[in-house]
Amino acid sequence: LPYELTCTVTCDSQWGYTPLILCKTTSSSTLPREYSIQNNSDCWEDYVYPTIKVSPKSHGIITIKNKTDNDRTMKINALKSDNFYIDCRNLKIYDITKSIVSFEDLGIEDIDDIYWPRLAYGENIFEFTGDATFEISYREPRKVGAFA
Repeated sequence: LPYELTCTVTCDSQWGYTPLILCKTTSSSTLPREYSIQNNSDCWEDYVYPTIKVSPKSHGIITIKNKTDNDRTMKINALKSDNFYIDCRNLKIYDITKSIVSFEDLGIEDIDDIYWPRLAYGENIFEFTGDATFEISYREPRKVGAFA
C-alpha cells in the first residue's frame, strides 16, 4: 500500500555548520586552570555561543572567566555530583533531565549581570576555577558557495 509522508523543515541559518567541536578540561578549587579555545568560524564579526557541561566534584564556587572577553566572569555555586548545562545561546541553565535550574539555586543574585560565555573569532583564553570538569561544545558556522 502506498503511504504519504509530509515533512516541514525549518532552517536556522543561511549556511552550514561544522560537526560538533568538544573541548574538555578539569580545574581544582585551589588552582585556576587556563584553557585555550580556537574559534575558526567563517563569521569573523559574530560570536559563537557554546554549551558548557559542568560536572562538580565537590560543593563550592565555580567560575568561568573569559580573559579574551575583558575578563568577564560567570560565577556559580555548585553542588557535588549535581551536573548541569549552561546553554549560552539560549541563556538558560538546566540539569541532566533538561529541567531548568533556577538562578537562586546556583547562587546568582543579580540576573541582569549574568555573563554568558561566548567565543570571539580566533583564540579565546578561559580560566576555570572550582573542583569540576568542564565540557565545552559548539559548532562553527561555515559559509560555502558564492554570496555577496
